[in-house]
Amino acid sequence: MDVIEIGMLVIVGSVISLLFFRIIFRMICVRSEHRDGQYILTSYLSNFYGVSSKGMKQVRGNGLLYLARTAICYEMYVPKKRLEIPLNKIVHIGTTNRHLGKIGCKLLKVTFKTEQGEETAAWSVNDAEHWIQEINMLRQQLSSK
Repeated sequence: MDVIEIGMLVIVGSVISLLFFRIIFRMICVRSEHRDGQYILTSYLSNFYGVSSKGMKQVRGNGLLYLARTAICYEMYVPKKRLEIPLNKIVHIGTTNRHLGKIGCKLLKVTFKTEQGEETAAWSVNDAEHWIQEINMLRQQLSSK
């Protein structure tokens, strides 16, 4: 290996290390803001597959998905993004194996109303069926009030 190759390896290694530490730092910040027991369900490593209105070119990434009493909320670690879906805006909730051309294994898929029309978002979470049950139970409670 010559000096240029070693230099490139050092630069690439540094960039990867910085990105890794940024992700870890963001995870710590989000976790400190959202303590366990504060929400009905939480998934600290859910993988976001995007929203339908932004198309296939958006970045998918890991983040915190949590179910509060009145909304499903998602906070992506990097880049920093937040999505909140009020339960009373949900049109349909189910599972799918594909979203926006990306293939996954039993993704949680949520279709909801926005000011622009209907939107769909999907996440890879452990036990999507349990998420669906809990969300539907809360939706029923909200509609009966």
